[in-house]
Amino acid sequence: MSPPSWDEFAWAAFLYGSLGGDAKYQTLMQNPQVLPLLRTNPMAVSDKMVQDHVLKGFLNAWKTRIKNSPQSAQAIKTGIHNMLPDLTALAPLTIGTIQFTPQEVSHIENCYSLLRGAGHIIGPTATAKMLHILRPALFVMWDGPILKDFRFRHGITDSPQGYVAYLQMMNGVANAIRQAFSGAKLTPPALPGQTAEDYLSAHLRYTPPKTMAKFLDEYYWATITNGVSVPPRWHP
Repeated sequence: MSPPSWDEFAWAAFLYGSLGGDAKYQTLMQNPQVLPLLRTNPMAVSDKMVQDHVLKGFLNAWKTRIKNSPQSAQAIKTGIHNMLPDLTALAPLTIGTIQFTPQEVSHIENCYSLLRGAGHIIGPTATAKMLHILRPALFVMWDGPILKDFRFRHGITDSPQGYVAYLQMMNGVANAIRQAFSGAKLTPPALPGQTAEDYLSAHLRYTPPKTMAKFLDEYYWATITNGVSVPPRWHP
């Protein structure tokens, strides 16, 4: 798989925002109550908060079709509670820095397995989206069309091992993008020490700033899920 150029990656980020794909995500990421508690003490989050902000406000806004019920909320909270040791171990890592040691792979596989099997209600799209909001610097989201495309081209499957393989590919793309960014002629120039994701977040006015893992999702959402050419075949 050839990584995108910097121009392709930046155009996808711009188009994602212009197509209105961002509001639900940013609303959840700016919520000062739900996510911090969900990441550290999920059983202390009320079922209603999970239903309102995670199920209705985020997952089902992307048509994951999980029943919006207290039982679904409980299943999600229990899955997260059971993976807390794995999430803690993975906390320092990003999609660019992870080395995929046996321990790291085991933690990722546990996280995917615990959420995917939670109450037998959470599909692969919702699993990846939930993992991302729990560790947004590391976990990359996918959806049905992206998974189908990667299954066809690369043998990626809806499984703990398949998700690890997907992240390994995303790690390669992330580091290729960072290298391309460092050599790109940017207008305006990057600030000293500014990363690719910080540069995009600043110029697209995202608060809080997005991670490289999120921008990777947006690139594949634009180019695979929506079939958009980046840059567009005609642009100024």
